[in-house]
Amino acid sequence: MLNVFVGYDPREAAAYHTFCQSVIEYASVPVKFVPLHRPMLDNFDGQRDGTNAFIFSRFLVPYLTGYNGV
Repeated sequence: MLNVFVGYDPREAAAYHTFCQSVIEYASVPVKFVPLHRPMLDNFDGQRDGTNAFIFSRFLVPYLTGYNGV
């Protein structure tokens, strides 16, 4: 199964669902979507400069997948 991490903003819910539907339609393997929603990221102690709600979430993906560097 392929994990797809994607930012989710309730103000852009239609875009999120359109993206997911497109991936499902064209994927050749089973896909699991993991939405990265702003409240989910509140405990992350990254820099808060306000540039983008998901700017630091890409660094969490290895952690969320259990990657240990091997």
